[in-house]
Amino acid sequence: MKLTTYSLFLFAMLVTQPALAQLPAQYFRLLASGATQVENRLDAEPAPDLQALETQEGRRQWTHFPFAILVPAVLYAKQHPANSHYHDPRMLQLAIRIGDLLAQENAKGHFTPRLDSDWDTHMWLEAYRLLEADLGDERRARWKSAILQNAALVYPDAAERVDFPWYNSPFIGTSPNHYAQYAALLLLAGRTFGNKEWEGLGTKILHRFAAEEQAPDGYWGEHSRSGPTTGYDHLTMTQVALYWEYSRDPAALRALRRSTDFHEYFTYANGRPVEVINDRNRYWDVDAWGHFGFSHFADGRRYAEFLTSTSFGKFLVVFSALCYCNRHAESRTCNGFECRDGVHFATFGSIALHTSGLGLACPYCVGRGFQAV
Repeated sequence: MKLTTYSLFLFAMLVTQPALAQLPAQYFRLLASGATQVENRLDAEPAPDLQALETQEGRRQWTHFPFAILVPAVLYAKQHPANSHYHDPRMLQLAIRIGDLLAQENAKGHFTPRLDSDWDTHMWLEAYRLLEADLGDERRARWKSAILQNAALVYPDAAERVDFPWYNSPFIGTSPNHYAQYAALLLLAGRTFGNKEWEGLGTKILHRFAAEEQAPDGYWGEHSRSGPTTGYDHLTMTQVALYWEYSRDPAALRALRRSTDFHEYFTYANGRPVEVINDRNRYWDVDAWGHFGFSHFADGRRYAEFLTSTSFGKFLVVFSALCYCNRHAESRTCNGFECRDGVHFATFGSIALHTSGLGLACPYCVGRGFQAV
């Protein structure tokens, strides 16, 4: 079964070779499009707050809006021939506008209670690192204080579980992907702000994820090691990939090699991850983060190019390009699609990307006869 699946994957890569996405140019292109839409979304709200921004037409449609801060931050900070927005003042001002909003919402007590706000803290921290020299003393101190306040919230839970027998839900009382994200946030915040205790705890947890917790077949199980939950595995793998970038721990690279094999084996020929083995979320569509973790290997890089060249794989989450630009790598996910009178939109985390002119169309609509717009 493994050989057959992999053979189909290799065949699909070969037949799509002429249409390979050019990386990272396609990511910069999508980021620029997304930045404009974030700007328009902010302009549409007379007095924007997170509750209003994360709700549209009575539905929670732009969840994790704070992710959007990293889009203009990367465009502003990362020099590359394909990035026409390098040191663009408009991108800097957009990132500052979002960051000031987050600081304001945090001061009001509205940032932290939102579900999985530690994910947002991580994105804010990444943007802070890129823009620190351009923030000015007062703003830098305000952002730093808010980021530290929120990062500190995950420390007790992370420290309490560090020596538990297994890093699976029945033992640690939360999901492994969440625990890995606590560790990655503490590692990065500790390195950024000189907190050796946080950095050491994050390092210890993520080393164990890489060296001990991964199943031999290359995944991190949620309930147990007996089977994968493919979507959440992408999240855990992303944290191990971040850990490798900072630690160069050989155990992390070996874990990424096994993870690359696993995800290559379980990808359909149209670029979609296989959902029927998605244990905890059986038959859900898989959100595929962390492709920058694959890019350390020639076949993994080719796999990422294949994914971004298929009709499904062209739908990229903000985090994908961000991780490419920050760490010479990439990732991809898609949280959903929407069509309004034949006009296609794709929702990437906090950004609803209007696909008009990009040659893209929602896979579900393509199946019903719609064409790319």
